Amino acid sequence: MDKDRLKMMYQTLLDDSYDKRYQIFEFRALPTSVYDNEKSKWVPDSFSVFVILKDKQPQNIRELGICAKLEGTFGFECCLDFL
Repeated sequence: MDKDRLKMMYQTLLDDSYDKRYQIFEFRALPTSVYDNEKSKWVPDSFSVFVILKDKQPQNIRELGICAKLEGTFGFECCLDFL
């Protein structure tokens, strides 16, 4: 999957779910692999996604469950932090 497209999908979900409160400051999607015993080699499996968000309303309490929402929607492991 194209990493730029994946970033756009993540930002769209954040915009729709949290009224454009969070902006992706940094986004990294690293491909993961799994060992296929039948082929005797490592094959592409998924992505691990690392996201740093900028909160446009830092004075307000941050929403909980953002990472779970991203993981549940896209199915990729997600590590989330705030700037």
